[in-house]
Amino acid sequence: NASRLTVTTNGSKHFDFGVTSDDHVVFVYYNEADSRLYLRYSNTTVTGANPTTAIAWTTSTVTFPFYVGNYVSMDIDSVDGIHISAYDATDGDLAYLYLPSYSSTALEHVTVDAAFSVGYWTKIKVLENGTVKTPYIAYYNSTENGQRDTIKLAYTKSGITAGSIPGG
Repeated sequence: NASRLTVTTNGSKHFDFGVTSDDHVVFVYYNEADSRLYLRYSNTTVTGANPTTAIAWTTSTVTFPFYVGNYVSMDIDSVDGIHISAYDATDGDLAYLYLPSYSSTALEHVTVDAAFSVGYWTKIKVLENGTVKTPYIAYYNSTENGQRDTIKLAYTKSGITAGSIPGG
């Protein structure tokens, strides 16, 4: 296919994507024009069997907080929960956001680290042990630039469940 399949025309360099267990492609991106994250997902499954077929996209109706979304990273767990880490430019913090599925609007948002200026260049991975899901977030601590503690790792000792996500 000589043409491009466009997801959005108002994205930025801050984006990530993944594929759910039922082969829906999910994109999360920071829109710099209105300073917030957006989530888009494919309306149908995308398997690569027909690479020239146009893909229809749906924009999620979830409302992400303002100024949270630079340096975004996303991981999709085995039951299609959406785990997002990003920089909160309002306070210079590391934020964690969770949606139970790509079509859900039940967004949960907590601050993970608020010590100085943290949360740049995030990378999130979710470790699963049965039904317990533990997000691990590696990120850059710009306050310690040139020091010994520039890369940090945050995780919760108890794992997470919808409605019970610890901050800090």
